[in-house]
Amino acid sequence: MKISKGFSLVELMVAVAVLAIGLTVIYESFFIIADVTSGLPYYIKTQALIDEVMWEEENNLRIAGYLFPSTESGKIDVGNKKIRYVKKIEVLSSSQGLYNIDTDLTWKAGTKFINNTNSTYLRR
Repeated sequence: MKISKGFSLVELMVAVAVLAIGLTVIYESFFIIADVTSGLPYYIKTQALIDEVMWEEENNLRIAGYLFPSTESGKIDVGNKKIRYVKKIEVLSSSQGLYNIDTDLTWKAGTKFINNTNSTYLRR
């Protein structure tokens, strides 16, 4: 009886098939991660914009003692992106000086739209 050293053709074909499937999964997951993280730098920049808007409204409330209900919308440029924003101020209780400020920023990153929303309550 002859002792075989090495692998048979069938064993090699199975190993190559398993390796190909594994590499395909890794390759696809790389592009999924790249698509998900493509909007992250703008998310961080827009969070700073939202914080600035909230600070500005809090400062307005501190100076004037009141805020008027309003809705403001428009587009701003951040880097090379056009970002659509909506800021809404609601009076929750005029006697207690309680206000709600909703800020929503939306932009396109790749094939999808990304939304950064914040809601803050201010009290006089």
